[in-house]
Amino acid sequence: MTSLYTLIVHLLLLLRLAEASVHFYLEPQQSQCFLKQLPRDSILLVQYKIEASKDDGETYQEDSETNLNIQFTVEETFDSNHKVANQRGEKGQFIFTALDTGEHKICLSPVTAGGYQLPAKSRITIDLNTGDKDLLETPDTERLTSDLHLRQLYKKMNGIMAEYLTFRGREAQFRDLSESVNGSAVRWVVIQVVVLAIICYVQLGSLKRFFIKEKVL
Repeated sequence: MTSLYTLIVHLLLLLRLAEASVHFYLEPQQSQCFLKQLPRDSILLVQYKIEASKDDGETYQEDSETNLNIQFTVEETFDSNHKVANQRGEKGQFIFTALDTGEHKICLSPVTAGGYQLPAKSRITIDLNTGDKDLLETPDTERLTSDLHLRQLYKKMNGIMAEYLTFRGREAQFRDLSESVNGSAVRWVVIQVVVLAIICYVQLGSLKRFFIKEKVL
């Protein structure tokens, strides 16, 4: 029954994301995810409000004592679910800039001020918008630019790390091949020396017998 309820919530959320605002309910320590197709350099702006229940879902209210917040994670489903964002929203909103075109998986989890998952039922209201930088008409544009630079730097670091691991793998293969070739060369040198020694021994024996025979005759 719970899984059916969760499925219905997911479907309703996906159908209504394109509309203005939507709210949904989460059980304690539960997360909510949805998929969104984002063009490169487009901006995803999520404005949200979170309310918690102290009476097992009878009523919901904002709690200033625990400083309720939402932890957002974004994964690129087209790139092996590569996680490109993992941060809490600020001042009731979350801003994300897509680095590549494709389907993104956005997940949100209610958390406390300490970053722990909320151990109570919650009601979350979100207003989701996508667009370019003109979408932001607040001073947060500067923070967005900084965030974009950090994401680009993070992606470049991942690329450098991948290239480094590839280089190390090729270096290891080259080293193994070099050691194998050197080992074969050493073995052939040893075999050649042994063969030459045997030939010299045989030839010296033949010369010795020849000289002895000549003296006897």
